[in-house]
Formats: sequence, structure tokens, C-alpha cells
Amino acid sequence: MRKCSHLLIMHWKKQKINNKYLIKTFIKQAVYLITCSVVVGILFNFLRPAGIPIIAKQINGFNDSFQIDEFVIESIDLEIAKKFYYDDVLFIDARDDISFSKGHITGAISPIPHDEMVDNIFINHGFNEPFVIYCDDEECGFSEDLAYQLQAEGFSKIYVFSGGWNQWLVAKLPVEK
Repeated sequence: MRKCSHLLIMHWKKQKINNKYLIKTFIKQAVYLITCSVVVGILFNFLRPAGIPIIAKQINGFNDSFQIDEFVIESIDLEIAKKFYYDDVLFIDARDDISFSKGHITGAISPIPHDEMVDNIFINHGFNEPFVIYCDDEECGFSEDLAYQLQAEGFSKIYVFSGGWNQWLVAKLPVEK
């Protein structure tokens, strides 16, 4: 009996050592795979002609002297947003569905679901027609994120209304629920 229990203890210790070895091997392999994936992803991104920048470019202020074929993402203020609104330029509310349903700029569309919004913009306006994206205010980054996503989809004239929903409300401009 004593010999049998001694063999069981030896087997258990050996099994414990094998488990530690397996865990170390698994961790090494996982780190290796993740490292390789990141390196390949970064290399692929840099080699692509339209790679995603590691640090986002600052959005420029609006100016009237842009070229027709130029890809544009520009920040606009309330006065230019009003001008675009009254010129029937499309507005996109970058906020979540709940905020959109509580109120939005009259005629604005929601970006959710994304694919339907992209199809809607393309079918009704094309890639070269300007549109305005807004969020709550200057601190909200959803409008800039959406602008970069839509630029990657091929849209060329994108304006970000920096004052957003809050400034539109304060100015008592047209809204709907």
C-alpha cells in the first residue's frame, strides 16, 4: 500500500510539472502569435496606399476655396451649419439611437445601422455631395470618428459641425423628434 501511494504522489508531482510546462508553452505561443499579428498588421497598414494613420490628422477649419475633387473633412461653426441646412445639405446625427429619438436637427438621419446609412447617402446623394455630421458638442468625438469612417468608405466632402446639437438647440433652430 505504501509503495502504491508513493507512486501516486510521484505521478501527481510529475503531472503538476507537466501542467506548468504546458501553461508556460501556451503563454509563449500566445505572445508570439499576438506579436506576429501586430507586426503584420502594422506592415500591411504602412504598405497600403490608403493606410489608416496611427495618429489622426487634425480636422481643418472651413474655407470656401476647396477643389471639387478634393477629399474634405472640415470643421464648421453654427453660421456655416445654418447655411448648409438652408441649402438642403444632408445632416447626420452621430449620437446614439436614444439621443436621436429624443430629438435631432430636422431632416437629419441616424448612422445606425451603419451600412443602411452608407447606402442611403450613396443612393440619394452620391460620393461627391457635401454633408454635415454633428454630435452633442465640441467635446463629443463621435462626429469625427464617423467622418473618418465615411471618408474611408469613399465620401469626399464631409463637414463636422463642432457646436453640435447643443449649440443648435440654443440657437433655436429647427428640430424634430
